[in-house]
This record gives sequence, structure tokens and C-alpha cells, in this order.
Amino acid sequence: MTSALARTNRALAVAAAGLTVVMTAVVLYDVFRRYVLNDPTIWAFDVASLLLVYIVFLGLPLALQDGSHVAVDIFLLLFRGRVRRSLELIGVVLTVVYGAVLTWVVASYTVQAIQLDWKAISLVPISLKYVYVVGPVGAGLFTLTAVVLLVEFLRRRPEAR
Repeated sequence: MTSALARTNRALAVAAAGLTVVMTAVVLYDVFRRYVLNDPTIWAFDVASLLLVYIVFLGLPLALQDGSHVAVDIFLLLFRGRVRRSLELIGVVLTVVYGAVLTWVVASYTVQAIQLDWKAISLVPISLKYVYVVGPVGAGLFTLTAVVLLVEFLRRRPEAR
């Protein structure tokens, strides 16, 4: 993994962790208001939902980089040698393809959100361009990370596996 990409992915994950703390505080504040003061907020659920979008997209690249992303390796355990390496290669290539499609779709929606100035259908008056903009960033870095992992996989000698 290139050091610049790895540092960028870690920095985004730190930001996602910070936003997770903020989201937790918002939810706890609303729980306190709702169940202790019997005076719930009208905005906490919306803010928490919007923060979750940032948390997911900012965390995607590091999850892939560190191997924490979703993986199905049950079949790999059944195979050795060339068959196993071929299956691993297929998995890495499919991850690149998935990342490219995800980036394309999310970027398309983001462009529409900016051009048409979509508004959130919620009690929090916010332009969705501020929410959607994180999608192409996170998905693009996810795809770039997948490409780097593919190149590293192809450079590795089969015996090193």
C-alpha cells in the first residue's frame, strides 16, 4: 500500500471515528431529552442519519485496506495452490469492479444533487449536496485502494501466499 494512500485512508477513518462520537452524543442527548425530560428533539434522528452517511463512506477505504471489509473466504479454505490464488484474484478484481461501479453511481447522484439542489426531506433543512459529496470521495478512495491491492496481489509471488 502506498504510504500516501494509507495515510489518507487512516485520516478519513479518524474523521469517521470523530463523527461516530458526535453521532453518539446526539443520540444520547435525544434519549435524555425524550425519556428524562419528556421533551424529545425534532432534529436528532435526522442529524444522526446524515452523520451515518459520512461515517460509512469515510470508513470504507480503511476497512478495505486493513482487510476489515466484508469478505467471503469460506471457499478459499477448501483450496490450495493455483486454484486458491485464482479465486483470490477473482475476488480482488470483483472488488475493483464493485468500487468502480459504486463510485460511478454515487458520483452521478452527487452531480444531480448539486445541479438540481436537492433538499433533505426531513426536519433538518439541508441541501443534500453537502451530504452526497462524501460519497464519491469515499467510494473513489475505496476503488483506488482496491486497485492498489490488486497490483500488490499481482506482484506477489505465489509462494508468498
